[in-house]
Amino acid sequence: MDLSKIEKWISIYNRAVREWINIQLKDVPELNDSNYYYVLLVFENPGVSQKDLIKGIYREQSIVTKAIKFLIEHGWLRREKNAQDRRKSKIFVTEKGRSNYQFLKGIASGASEFATQGLSENEAMQLQLLIKKATKPIL
Repeated sequence: MDLSKIEKWISIYNRAVREWINIQLKDVPELNDSNYYYVLLVFENPGVSQKDLIKGIYREQSIVTKAIKFLIEHGWLRREKNAQDRRKSKIFVTEKGRSNYQFLKGIASGASEFATQGLSENEAMQLQLLIKKATKPIL
């Protein structure tokens, strides 16, 4: 096996899944493959801090800050000061985020199905385990 091709195939795979997600989000112009997932995570973790969000998605702080700001400006998320520590804030979904949760969750589920089409259930599970194993030492 030519290991020099792994990066190429991961890149192609990632690009195909991201393009699929963007097609599903075409009627929601302010959401895309890189920011819709924040709405899901905040819905599932109400009051999450930005610091914890960064840890959960392995993205740089500046990228997460810009995405959160954009989603707040477009009415998907809201920020509240932490009552115990005014220097910190908590992030929540808005009504817009709540009312679109099932739609966004469906896209996430569909993306997983799209990404594993052509694989048996066992192969899909193996792929997930191998990806987790491969990312563990580099994250």
